[in-house]
Amino acid sequence: MIEQRFKTILQDKYSDMMDRYGARGVSKSIDQRIKIIFKHNGYAIEDGEESVQLQLDSLQFISIMCDIENEFDISIPDEVLSGENLGTYTDIFEMVSKLCEDKQGGVENNV
Repeated sequence: MIEQRFKTILQDKYSDMMDRYGARGVSKSIDQRIKIIFKHNGYAIEDGEESVQLQLDSLQFISIMCDIENEFDISIPDEVLSGENLGTYTDIFEMVSKLCEDKQGGVENNV
């Protein structure tokens, strides 16, 4: 029983790693990584629906934002964390792209 549980845990971790990095271990694009985060939080973003208003409850929204911060090693400024600023997938994608670009350039998070 313990062996089966351990095997299941390893398979889940491997699956998460494959989702995140792909078969060759090369990091996926920002877009793909964010869509995986949404999927893991129970919200699928279909192609062509990126500009549609998100229908997230507060728990999903906070969970997605925390997962994005962890995945990209960024800090989302509190003043940006509102449904008005981040109402669509495109809004979130653009914010993450800017924060990642600022991080690479050594600039503080000023979205």
